[in-house]
Amino acid sequence: MIAPRTFPGITFIREKLAASLALRWAIVVMLVAAVGLAMMVYAVGLTLRAKIAAEARRLTEIAEQKVSDRLETEAKLADHRLRGLVLRNEAALQDIAMQPGLLRLLRQRDERRIAERLQGDLPRLGYTGALLLDQNLVPVGFDQANLSLAQAERAVNALDFREALQNLLVAHHRRTPMRYRALGPMGMGMEHLFRVPIQDEYGLISAITVYDEFGDPAGLMLAYRVFQTSEPTLTDFAETTRSGLVLARGETVITRAGDVPATFVPPADGTMRYTEGRIFRCVPSLPQTRLCLLRNESEVAEFRNELQVMSNSETSRMQTRLALFASALAILIGGLILFLTRRLTGPLTDIAGEVSLVAEGEWTRAVRHAERADEVGRIARAIEAMQIALIERDRMRQEMVRIDAINQRRLAMGEAIGRFETGIGDVMAKMGEAAEALGRASMAIGTAARSAERQADRIQQTTLATAQEATIVTGATLQLTRGLAEIETRLRSTRAAVESGEETTRAAGHDVLDLSRLAGEAEQALGHIQSLVADLAQGALSVSLDTAAQAGTGGFRGAAVALSRFTGETAAAAERLGAAVARVAAVAEMQARRIGDLGEHFERASRDTAEIAVVMAEQDAARRSISEGLASASSAMSGLTEAVEELRASLQGAEGATAEVLRAARTMIADAQAIDSGLRSFVREVAA
Repeated sequence: MIAPRTFPGITFIREKLAASLALRWAIVVMLVAAVGLAMMVYAVGLTLRAKIAAEARRLTEIAEQKVSDRLETEAKLADHRLRGLVLRNEAALQDIAMQPGLLRLLRQRDERRIAERLQGDLPRLGYTGALLLDQNLVPVGFDQANLSLAQAERAVNALDFREALQNLLVAHHRRTPMRYRALGPMGMGMEHLFRVPIQDEYGLISAITVYDEFGDPAGLMLAYRVFQTSEPTLTDFAETTRSGLVLARGETVITRAGDVPATFVPPADGTMRYTEGRIFRCVPSLPQTRLCLLRNESEVAEFRNELQVMSNSETSRMQTRLALFASALAILIGGLILFLTRRLTGPLTDIAGEVSLVAEGEWTRAVRHAERADEVGRIARAIEAMQIALIERDRMRQEMVRIDAINQRRLAMGEAIGRFETGIGDVMAKMGEAAEALGRASMAIGTAARSAERQADRIQQTTLATAQEATIVTGATLQLTRGLAEIETRLRSTRAAVESGEETTRAAGHDVLDLSRLAGEAEQALGHIQSLVADLAQGALSVSLDTAAQAGTGGFRGAAVALSRFTGETAAAAERLGAAVARVAAVAEMQARRIGDLGEHFERASRDTAEIAVVMAEQDAARRSISEGLASASSAMSGLTEAVEELRASLQGAEGATAEVLRAARTMIADAQAIDSGLRSFVREVAA
């Protein structure tokens, strides 16, 4: 079977994942976090797309509303211009009525001239027709000369607004002239009055008072204006705004301006509608009319596109911010996961390494993180408990091995004890024979020992005499020490007297200090002599005992040599003592000569120095006494040497017995060596 092909990178990744639980945990957490972020971004994207779609619809509504507001504003502006047209027409009619020429024509009642005058002014005024009435509302003249005034009078009487005209004449005031205005469809009375088919035509009826020289009403000028199909004012406005205008009364179109479809009919309400690729809005205008303004529908799309661009840019910025937020959140989550993974994998890695070391046999290794209170701490404490259990198990195993080894050694020891007992029996037999030989030798040694005892008594007596001499020397030494102490006391008093002097006194003080130092050295020398004398007595005793001991083996020659050396050391010490005392005496004499030169001012010091000289003389006598005592001790030592020689002669007789004892001792040494070898063999067997 062919094994599946694996790539090194995949194998490495698998090994890493299999070797680390924390790595797998971290990867799973990061994948979950990444999926969560992706789902969040996807959900936010869906929300944004839904918001964009809703925003698109909303933008369409906003664009329509904005265009509608613009259309309404422009329609109101067009209505304002239309109303301004009416006001301008009335103002022009007012100007004509105020002219004196018209008043003369009114008084003259010249119908032809009135017609000519009105025909000349009407095109400029913008009115369709006009009639001049007197103060009794009797027609005086038309803009057309062929009309009958009698019929016109009957028509005026039949007008429905005749009463309004009469009120206008009554409520007159030249400074604030009154006028009559009527906007709406023309009635039958106007058609009969002007003899033109204008019934139901929408137009303007204006009546202006004509005043005489005194400001009294002389008549009225009545004019009407029918709105044209294409009003110049609305046409100019439509061309300026590049729109279409329709002035309608109900569903009847009064006037059109600009690009307006021929089939366009205004709706009953004024809401914004669409028709044939155009959008329109109607607003109330002149009485009983509505003014509709039409625009191309593309303006809504253009405005919506502008808003869409703004919305798209805002959406793009929002998406960018969302991406940045998602990236920052991903980085934060990744960092947090890495931190938590580090905090988790670090202790786990340490614990895993310590478990590996414990598995390798290092049971006493300290486990870290045992002080923590979480799961890691519990794992570490469990490992410590396992270490204790393993250590106890190893100790018990070693104890079992040791017990088994002890049992094995006990078995071998029993066999070795048997062999040792056999060897000891042989050795004891040989030692019995050696003991008999030693008994015989001891009898001969006893005889020699008694002779040596007698010689030792003599040596002891000599030693006691030497000790007495040493005691005398010690007394002299103590007397010398007291003399030196007295010398030191005198020197101190002398130094106190000398310190009160001048330069010579300071020099004498220095000399006294030197003398005190020399006295101290003499005291130390005397102390050394005293200890030497004490050691002399002890040494004499020890020499006598050593001599007796050495006499039994090597004769008395060594003892004599030791005594001679001791005597020489004693004499040398006495000579050193004499030299020290002589040096002290010499220094004292020199100081006495120097102090004597100080004069009468140092008499007390001179007396002390003389006393010191006397004391030093006494010390010299004591030194001579010590020398004599040491000489007598030397003669006693000579007698001791003679006694030792006699003791050596008496011990020569015991030399043969000693040789026999030595042979027996050699035999015992050989037996002891055999015992020692047997013991060593036994010990080695026991150790094995």
